[in-house]
Amino acid sequence: MFRAMGWVGSLLVVSAVWGAGETEVTVNGQAISRAEVDAAFARTSVARQPLTEEQRLVYRDHVVNLLIDGILLKQFLMVEASKPNRARLRSIWRILKRLCKRRESRLIRF
Repeated sequence: MFRAMGWVGSLLVVSAVWGAGETEVTVNGQAISRAEVDAAFARTSVARQPLTEEQRLVYRDHVVNLLIDGILLKQFLMVEASKPNRARLRSIWRILKRLCKRRESRLIRF
C-alpha cells in the first residue's frame, strides 16, 4: 500500500515539477490534462473556500488521485468485465412481458 502511494506521490511530484506541458498525469498511456484536473477541482466544495497554497495543492492532489482511480477502474472493467449473456437477457425479457400481460400494463410503466 505504501509503495503504491509513494509511486503515485512521486508521479504527482514529477508532474508538478515538470508542469510545462498540458498533461498533468499519464495513466497506462491515457493522459489526464491539467484542464481536467482544474475542472474537477473547481467542482469540489473545497475549491470555494479560502485555502493556502499548500492546502490547495494537497486537495488538488486528492482530486488527481481520484481521477487516476477512475481511469484505472475503467481500464480494468474494459478488460475484465463480463459481456452480457444474451440468452439470459432474452429469458428475463420474456418473463417481464408475461408479468406485464398479467397485470395488463406496459413495460414502460413497469
